[in-house]
Amino acid sequence: RSDFSDHLFANLHEYLESEHPEWLPFPKEDRELLADSYLKAAWVNCRIPLLHRYDMVDCTPQDWIDAYEEPHRMLGLGALEEAEA
Repeated sequence: RSDFSDHLFANLHEYLESEHPEWLPFPKEDRELLADSYLKAAWVNCRIPLLHRYDMVDCTPQDWIDAYEEPHRMLGLGALEEAEA
């Protein structure tokens, strides 16, 4: 969702191109994203409260979830409210 309107972007790349072009391109080394596995693991394990808070649709690839999900460490639905309290 746009930071400035109710526009919904189809994907992250379109959102970044439109609203945060200074963040692109992501840093790469030998055509691979730097810290790619760390970013995927972080997203997989913190996405639940963020999806809920920002009314996002979860399009996380199943292979990321299979590879990186850590049920004993991932944030629960109320994690943002707990952090803000």
